[in-house]
Amino acid sequence: MACKAIDCSANPIYAELASREITTWSAFSISEKYIASFGRDATWTDRTKTIKLYMELYPGGDLQRVITACMHQESTVHPFIATYWAMEIARGLRACHDRGIIHRDLKPGNVLLSIPYTYNDVLWKVTGGWELSDNDRKLGEQFCSWFQSRPPWCHISDFGFGKFTPAAYLSGQHSRGSLGTVGTVGYLAPEVLGEEPKFSVRSDVYSFGCLVYSLCTSKPPPASHLREDHLLEIGSMYPKRLKDIIARAVKFDPEDRPGSRELLNEVTEAFIDIQEDGILGFIRYSIAYSERTKPQYSPDVQRKLDDLLRRAVATENCELMETLIDAGADVNADSFSVPRYEHREGNIWNAIHAFKDGVVQKLRWLGNSHSKGRSAPGGDTKFPLITAAAFNGSHECLDLLLKRGAIREESTSRVDPLSAAACSGYVQIIDNLVLKWDFDIDALSVNAISWKGLCTPLALAAQVGSVSGVRRLLELKASASICGSGRNYPLHDIGVNSTASGQDLLACVQLLCEAAPQVINLRNHKGQTPLHRLIQECRLPDYSIVELLLCLGADPKLCDLEGHNVYDLGEVARNRYGKPLLAHSTWQTLARLAAE
Repeated sequence: MACKAIDCSANPIYAELASREITTWSAFSISEKYIASFGRDATWTDRTKTIKLYMELYPGGDLQRVITACMHQESTVHPFIATYWAMEIARGLRACHDRGIIHRDLKPGNVLLSIPYTYNDVLWKVTGGWELSDNDRKLGEQFCSWFQSRPPWCHISDFGFGKFTPAAYLSGQHSRGSLGTVGTVGYLAPEVLGEEPKFSVRSDVYSFGCLVYSLCTSKPPPASHLREDHLLEIGSMYPKRLKDIIARAVKFDPEDRPGSRELLNEVTEAFIDIQEDGILGFIRYSIAYSERTKPQYSPDVQRKLDDLLRRAVATENCELMETLIDAGADVNADSFSVPRYEHREGNIWNAIHAFKDGVVQKLRWLGNSHSKGRSAPGGDTKFPLITAAAFNGSHECLDLLLKRGAIREESTSRVDPLSAAACSGYVQIIDNLVLKWDFDIDALSVNAISWKGLCTPLALAAQVGSVSGVRRLLELKASASICGSGRNYPLHDIGVNSTASGQDLLACVQLLCEAAPQVINLRNHKGQTPLHRLIQECRLPDYSIVELLLCLGADPKLCDLEGHNVYDLGEVARNRYGKPLLAHSTWQTLARLAAE
């Protein structure tokens, strides 16, 4: 069950809209498949002037979320699904009009999905002839299973602007808007704009045409013209009949648009057309036989192919990569691995001689704070090809590997490509992985600095002082409150195991504290705040981070689980190293604050 809360305190008209929504929704029977199910329960809280409506929960979210995700991925909803969804929405719209209801605000955000849409990538891969990964085949099988039973997917919701009117029954009739112009810009028909809006069945049809256009292009529709027909073009891969429906639905003159019954018939025919093209059978065939058609080689030949692919990635030769992948090279191969307990300045670098000098130097720099390489418990630390491409800063190679089936494997022994891009500050690659390929921005992977333990991309970027990486991850809503396997939060590790410049680390501290002020005194598993850990662990003479933390509100009087405040820990550290770690003025400040 989901709850929709409507705050009526700001504007009394919201109460009228809520009342309309309850009345309109109640007109539908529970068995109406393409209308969101209203629980017929509502509550009013007089103190907050809030109405709460209770309805069925739709785990797939709304259609606008799907369109936005496709836009970020520079893609569109697959024609098979776009046409099917258009048919379901047309059925829901017809149900509204059959009950004398004009919706008046039909748009993607008001269409709810009963299940999440996770099939877009695999459907495009199948129709594009790309190789399918194991995960792709699993999703494809789920899609085929869904299609056999085909439970309703799209459900029209949000009837706050909906209106009962005879105009919903009578062709050529319209209803004047008692609330003035209502709806959403871009989805409004020309006749509902201006001082005397005229709503009708065909104004809903206009909104439907704009919705389907957005579904097929991942773009918002342009504002309607007041004097001429709209020209809304969609790609050639969509059924011709669907293009014709959009063109007719957005005609300037309402009389030139189809009614909802004719609209439903035409969209249904479009879906029949796309099935007759054999696309569903092609999808089933590709999923069933993609594994069988993959070339099988002896281990020696496979190793040689994979090694050639490593060299192609290292030299950023995308054309050669395509040829090798077509021949059977493994896109999920490791570019190299670091043996457990191996010295870093030894022979391990010979394994990556093919990678350009910048990558080798970057890896050496990331690892130079420890004399020995360490890996996660139980094996070597591995760098997959997609991670090497990210370290290389090669946007094109990384994109190609992912398109051809490379996957992000959750593992305690693999360095993640998003972490590689984050610590390198490659903003374009960060955007590509998060927005286009839907990488989990807060996933834990092997720490590329110490090569032991797990941390988030944000924590790693902060540790190495990657200001651009930290800034972009925070803009994309990465969390500063997720601890790694060492049970420290990102701010706890800044300045502790880092070789970055003081100014870069200060900038990272500032960014983290601005984005999440609560982290300044966040405690780890030992009850230590970032200030505690910095005083206890830092061997650097740079005390500016301590001063910045104090300025930002770090509390030096807080005690850890052993009862020590930061001044106590500083005394221990000073005795350990035989010299003060902080400037005299900072030390005096800590002593004074601790004594207060």
